[in-house]
Amino acid sequence: MIHRRNHGRGHSYWDGEGAAAVKLPGVTSIVSECMAPSRGLRRWPGKVTARYAVDYWDQLSQLRYSERLDQLLAAQDTERTRVTRKGTQVHRVAELLIETGPDEPEVEVPDELVGYAQNYAAFLDAYGMKTVAVELVIANRKVGYCGTLDVIGDLPEVSLGDELLPPARWLLDVKSGASGVWPEAAIQTCAYSRAEVYLGTDGQEHPFSELGVQRCGAIHVREDGWDLIPLVTGAETWSYFQHLAWLWYHGDAVKTWVGAAADPPDELLGGSSP
Repeated sequence: MIHRRNHGRGHSYWDGEGAAAVKLPGVTSIVSECMAPSRGLRRWPGKVTARYAVDYWDQLSQLRYSERLDQLLAAQDTERTRVTRKGTQVHRVAELLIETGPDEPEVEVPDELVGYAQNYAAFLDAYGMKTVAVELVIANRKVGYCGTLDVIGDLPEVSLGDELLPPARWLLDVKSGASGVWPEAAIQTCAYSRAEVYLGTDGQEHPFSELGVQRCGAIHVREDGWDLIPLVTGAETWSYFQHLAWLWYHGDAVKTWVGAAADPPDELLGGSSP
């Protein structure tokens, strides 16, 4: 049986129980660790550090050089923690908004998340989405991965420029980053949509195909608005993710590709050849 273990702010996925349990990687772990980051993500640590240096220039100038260095090196980790925590909170608010019925009390959210909550609620109202599942744990044993998708819901017609997408059941990923939705979202939702099983509310595994997912997309929720963004998750995207999963499972082989140093020739050791 697939199950998710929560520990602190993190979690892990396991197949089986006790000593026989096998740990499986999550979709986001495979993508983040095996996919070369986009140009924007590669530049992010440097931008965060530079902004910190400019914003706290006076305070840094009062410190010893080594202390300044420590503060600058820690800036990106601090910002990453803040962004991750905010993303987790936005996901939780989104889940509460979906689960709260019209006759139930309003969802209380921290002041800094009010804009996100209002705009996610606006998305739900705009499409009248009928929710099928929220925070669903999925697994694919053949490829070897697990994950927790955000939401599956039924949407009416969606206008996309000159194209009109027919009503469909969507697998949606909630994104709240200021920089928008990156290609990684398509890869993640593609992997979720190719799951073999999911854990139902009864605690048992069920075939994922019975959920009838037809499209994938991202809901980009911001303080000042929201966007529904369709994602391309066809055969090419699926093949890309499978290659990333292959890299994950073969990563240790890289360590064997550099051998031990060769022994020096005898003459360098003062010996003589026969």
